[in-house]
Amino acid sequence: HDDSDRSQQVNLRCGRGGAEPSEREKSGIVDILRTLAGGDRRSIGRVPDVVSFVLSHPEYLPALISGLKSDDEVVRMRCADAAEKISTSRPELLTPFRLELLGLAQTTVQQELRWHLAQMLPRLDLNQAQGMLQLGAFDYLNDRSRIVTTSSMSSLAEFAQQDPVLLPRLRTILEHFKAEGMPQSVTVHRNFSGD
Repeated sequence: HDDSDRSQQVNLRCGRGGAEPSEREKSGIVDILRTLAGGDRRSIGRVPDVVSFVLSHPEYLPALISGLKSDDEVVRMRCADAAEKISTSRPELLTPFRLELLGLAQTTVQQELRWHLAQMLPRLDLNQAQGMLQLGAFDYLNDRSRIVTTSSMSSLAEFAQQDPVLLPRLRTILEHFKAEGMPQSVTVHRNFSGD
């Protein structure tokens, strides 16, 4: 087990800037996904290691994004977590993938992907109105998962902060959820109403 961990760590360290990956480096791309495998959805595994590596070697971001479509739900979840964490410090790295991420946001039913994608949307250099419409169109605000719903409300708040014209629509949405007894809407609402 220790040898396997060491091997993955070594492979995670390979990379040559923007150059075309060698065969050895291609195995390192596979190892990014292997590094995120194992365990269950209650654990983030080695997401922090992968985030640190990809921030240092952005040429591996396509491999991470490809993991969002993995057959393994744990790998999908951890790739989404890593991509969302990368988007907080280097959102511009995800801009080339925005259409792919929007498409995935539209089709995925896995709750962990939905909440991480909802958090990424305001960072993807989208038109704010388009982003708000996407969240509504994907029905994220009516998701069974409270985390997905809360992430979506927070993203709507971010879009509205970027474009004050959207504030009335956001307030209407938040009032609806407040009336439905969703406590997380009260917290988001306070940020805009001064209550």
